[in-house]
Amino acid sequence: FGSSHWPESFARGPRPPTRSTELQPLRRDPPSAELMRGMPSPRARAWLLLALLGPARGLRRTSEDSRQDASEFEEDSEEGLAKWPDMAPIRNHQMYEEPPVEEDGAMHVASVACRGACHYLVALIRSFAAQALLEGGRKPYFHAFTENICFGSVRDFVQKEPQILEAINLRTWNVSALGGIVDPTKHGKRCTMVRLFMPRLFPRLSRLIYLDMDTVVLNSLKPLWNLPVPVLSMGENDAEWHGGSYNNC
Repeated sequence: FGSSHWPESFARGPRPPTRSTELQPLRRDPPSAELMRGMPSPRARAWLLLALLGPARGLRRTSEDSRQDASEFEEDSEEGLAKWPDMAPIRNHQMYEEPPVEEDGAMHVASVACRGACHYLVALIRSFAAQALLEGGRKPYFHAFTENICFGSVRDFVQKEPQILEAINLRTWNVSALGGIVDPTKHGKRCTMVRLFMPRLFPRLSRLIYLDMDTVVLNSLKPLWNLPVPVLSMGENDAEWHGGSYNNC
């Protein structure tokens, strides 16, 4: 081919890069953009984006923030409870002491977080709600076990994002009120050991999914929920494993 068959830009040869293009970073779609393609509705896309951004936003909390929280409230203390005199429900959201939960066919998921680790729990709740909204159907239950410090964070989170309660039934339980079931003198820290006593806390439920507080839900939990198997459990506290205590509570 002669040069006349080539575009003029090729005949001139490549242009040297300018200062602006040299410093310009390569633009790529964020990972969330690929995940959101094909989602059923803009509202669902927004919820999924919130779920993906939630953990990153929560991890921006510093150790200084956690120390400040811990200095304001003392775990498992009556004085800490007195700082929250208004326990009235916030759009059906309140802090419970005894779980009056009945078997109703809905999915039940639980997690535990205390003190400065509450930002993980908030990210988990957000991602769980986003997945529930994408799936539709019956609203699942999320049982958050917290103490006084973390309950304040969860309550503020629900106030700022009340749409959460449109997707899930959120129940927050007061770990400080579980002294008759989880004894710190026998079982170590109460928040650490609550997961081993879920059958005793929810005696009327045939099944319940427990998630660690630093979990992010990116797919449906229904296949796990619908498994026709007996209770599968394994709990670990520091270096000590409790494989049978969960079933024997």
